Amino acid sequence: MTGAARKQTPVQNENVALSHRLRDLLSTLGLVWRASPRHSVTYAATTLISSALPAANLYVGKLLLDEVAQAAGGGVTYAALLTLLAVQVALGVFGSLLSTVGTASQQLLGDSLQHSVSRRILDKASGLSVEAFENAETYDRLQQAYREVGSRPLGVATQLVGLAGAAVTLVSVGALMARLGVWVLPLVLLASVPGVIVSNRFGVEGYRMLRRQTHDARVQNYLGGC
Repeated sequence: MTGAARKQTPVQNENVALSHRLRDLLSTLGLVWRASPRHSVTYAATTLISSALPAANLYVGKLLLDEVAQAAGGGVTYAALLTLLAVQVALGVFGSLLSTVGTASQQLLGDSLQHSVSRRILDKASGLSVEAFENAETYDRLQQAYREVGSRPLGVATQLVGLAGAAVTLVSVGALMARLGVWVLPLVLLASVPGVIVSNRFGVEGYRMLRRQTHDARVQNYLGGC
């Protein structure tokens, strides 16, 4: 077989790259899960449930306006009106509770992840020779791993859960808004595109910036210790 025949096509290269990215994503999520399954489930559940609350608030608000209009027209529906008001207040309290629990679980998950990965890095570093630490590339990789020990894997998991939550919000709100017309749902979807693009762009550039700063930080630490 010639070298030209063995050369992969662009489509094959893209499939290989996609396979590597998927493998890295699954490995990262597995790292987060093993750090604390309980906090992982709590954070994901609170985020997804919170994502469905905007649609619930919209629907209750619509029912509340209907009852107000009926009461203004002479229909006595004070019991139903008070019930809907209580439901809307309860949704607000429930949303605040979910936000508090979700934030706490995310912080605890970050602490657990930092502790778990730090131990793995230290175990790996303890098996290296002294000559390996003199190698600039090895030292840079250790510094990158230790610097992003808690933020990078947790950031990946947070973005993934956030995307799932955004999908829940879009589907639930879109289902309600679709009653106004078939053209409303595409507008709801288009309104979310800029935020997704900007968030992804800042995430990629932030990672590249950290990688560029690793070498400079190592030189600064070396000069500062002289």
